[in-house]
Amino acid sequence: MFNDVELNRFYRYCVALTGNEQDAFDLLQDCLEQFIRRGAGGIENRQGYFFTMIRNRFIDNVRRGEKHPATAPGGGAQVIEVGFPSLEKIVMDREEAETILAAELARHHNQRMNMDIESASLAEIRSYLERLDFPLIESSRYPDGEWEPAGGRYCSLKGRPAAQLRLRNRNTGRTLTFYQLLVPRGMAGFKGAYEGFEQSVKVEIWTERGLLLAVARED
Repeated sequence: MFNDVELNRFYRYCVALTGNEQDAFDLLQDCLEQFIRRGAGGIENRQGYFFTMIRNRFIDNVRRGEKHPATAPGGGAQVIEVGFPSLEKIVMDREEAETILAAELARHHNQRMNMDIESASLAEIRSYLERLDFPLIESSRYPDGEWEPAGGRYCSLKGRPAAQLRLRNRNTGRTLTFYQLLVPRGMAGFKGAYEGFEQSVKVEIWTERGLLLAVARED
């Protein structure tokens, strides 16, 4: 059905969606059982189809207030359990890395965490988040003349320390979530830009001045 490499890719995607390994295994197991019952006949791109199945199942679970659906009775597919101390230690192809990071960004955004510091000064936020191993920057995509900081906090993305900022549009008052981190090893070759929707959130990812930057917002 799926080989070990494919199962590992699906598992990492489940981790990015659920936020912990046990729920990721449960989500993957449930989707594999559903896939077995459905059968692969007529599916040209099995991996793409299964990624979509995982995402849709996760969204359905969130809407029902469940971490993951109850496992159907009877036999199911055997998920190969492998250790994943950190997503950062896994080398991924570009498309896979973008998809996993986008899901993780959307999950962070939807959690609506309070900022560690509320300030309209990037310099003040930068000083407060002093434990980051990189300096916060102003992005040319969201210049200070149009967008002002509203606060910031520490977060973790792909197993690395990152900054999660809130930006506010000076004219409309609209807010978005702005992320900054060092480019992860698995995305070292990422030079372009990603734009897509995850969990009803629009996600943009790009690189600028040596950092990986991302924005998540309702659109």
